[in-house]
Amino acid sequence: MKQIKRVLKILAAGLLLGILAICLVYLLPCGSLQKHASESLKILKTEGENPFLLEGYKGSSLDNYTDTLMITQAVYQSEEPFYKAAMLSERKSNGKDQPIESLREYLENLQSGEVVSYSRYWHGYLVVLKPLLAVMDYGKIRMLNLAAFLLIQVLLLIGFLKRKLWRGLVAYTIALCSMFPMAIPKSLQFSSMFYVGSIVILVLLYGYEKLEKRAWMPFVFLITGMVTSYVDFLTYPVFTLGMPLVVLLVLSDETAVQKLKKLVQNSIFWVIGYAGMWAGKWVMGSLLTGTNLFADALQVVSERTSHEVYDEKISVIFAVLRNGYIYANLLGVLLAAVLVIWIGYYLLRYRRNIKNSGWWLYVLVACGPVVWYFVTANHSYIHYWFTFRDLAVTFFALSMIPEALCRNRKMEGQA
Repeated sequence: MKQIKRVLKILAAGLLLGILAICLVYLLPCGSLQKHASESLKILKTEGENPFLLEGYKGSSLDNYTDTLMITQAVYQSEEPFYKAAMLSERKSNGKDQPIESLREYLENLQSGEVVSYSRYWHGYLVVLKPLLAVMDYGKIRMLNLAAFLLIQVLLLIGFLKRKLWRGLVAYTIALCSMFPMAIPKSLQFSSMFYVGSIVILVLLYGYEKLEKRAWMPFVFLITGMVTSYVDFLTYPVFTLGMPLVVLLVLSDETAVQKLKKLVQNSIFWVIGYAGMWAGKWVMGSLLTGTNLFADALQVVSERTSHEVYDEKISVIFAVLRNGYIYANLLGVLLAAVLVIWIGYYLLRYRRNIKNSGWWLYVLVACGPVVWYFVTANHSYIHYWFTFRDLAVTFFALSMIPEALCRNRKMEGQA
């Protein structure tokens, strides 16, 4: 009962902080935002909606389409009171599914276009994007994003090495390569989940013992689920659950059964945070705006979890395979070869440790993205060219098995 109360308190606090933060940035005047958005149009129009960084590699595609929607959302001057505007998440559109052109038309004539609402999401990214657009354009935001991306890599490198997890560092490198990392800092759409998941990994690498000692770990995953829901566009949310779970497994010295219990517990807390924060937007948004946000939200949830795409039935297997199709190229062959050699070598060398290494726990986590694709078949099938990044969890979990084998050998030697 005490734990339930803490969960409810954290959810309530998260909802209030989320509303406060998004409402505050909606108080910013839009003049300077619109000015920098106009300067950003040159890059967007030159590159187009979905340019490839590597010709022929779908996974290297940028999502300027969604980034433009995010910018349009940020610069729209709503006629509603700021708290209603924050909850309704409105923007202008020309009705032709051409976000770059819609943004251009709106900036040239603020009265043009129709007002559309995107209220089913929190759009928490606006807490960062609006202040940034007030002082710089899209090109400079990309440069800042790249700097943050590289800083994260340095901190992760130090964290893994301080823990003497050099095999874990190799596993992370394999997972990072599977994500077509060059596209992440150039697309705001792809950045949110990367930062949330990476920051949680850093928290575990630098503070695992304190979190376990104070029994805070489940609440770390609860808050992670909440933040994921707050800033995400259904890109690759499993990344923020699966990647930290793998680190949690490798840092723990407990038995496989104890690890399994914590794996299940922390996953449940993440789901509660994710679903609770999302539902909280619909409840609080409906109360603050006097508009029923549930109708649109539930309709979209039903559509995204269905087994239909453009009125045609699809098998959930095809949703999984389509995400895997991203690797039907040279990169995929190289990743597969590295993975087989990397895992195979350690399985052969430490075959006596396999039984007690808890390797199956890593395989279990590796299956997480597949389960997600099953649940969100429609969305994962249509948007496979960015939802595939959830598979970084699969690469990370499987690549971490050698570290688990070696750590188990050391523990047995110390016993």
